[in-house]
Amino acid sequence: MRRLAIGLAALLLAACNPMEVMDETSGAIEEFHEHWNAGDVDAIWNSTDPEMRDGLTQDEFRATFVRFTETLGNVESSEREGFNLNTNNGVTTTVITMNTQFANGEGVEEFTFRDQGDAQRLLSYFVESEALNNAKPEGNTTVSPAGESVAGKSDAPSQGDAQIGVEKPEKEPAD
Repeated sequence: MRRLAIGLAALLLAACNPMEVMDETSGAIEEFHEHWNAGDVDAIWNSTDPEMRDGLTQDEFRATFVRFTETLGNVESSEREGFNLNTNNGVTTTVITMNTQFANGEGVEEFTFRDQGDAQRLLSYFVESEALNNAKPEGNTTVSPAGESVAGKSDAPSQGDAQIGVEKPEKEPAD
């Protein structure tokens, strides 16, 4: 019985290994950027979490990402700025913030991944860049989980922001 308990504890620790999760999400971001640069939006779509897919059609996703890539250009370099891992009821969600140099300017990307056991699945993507400030208004688009475009509404991201997927939570005001 004791061996079984030790074996289960070891299995649980391996499943919740933060370094392994970070390696997996780093690999997922590298793949995301490779697909971005290749213009392979469908490969990005295929790596998304089912909850993200419930919020929009593949055509909406494709149209939004084409606007992002046309406005920002290729990813030239990217460096992790921060991360947050959260495990709740056995579901691990990881938020990674990247400082990214695009061909047309700098940006800050925020990736939210959900661990699906076999892979990290993209739950939401947020990018903030001055390059988006210079884009046409339709270049700043948010798609809500229900698939409703909210660009131009008061709760839409400010100019220079763009998001796709599950709504990004509001930042807490600084004290």
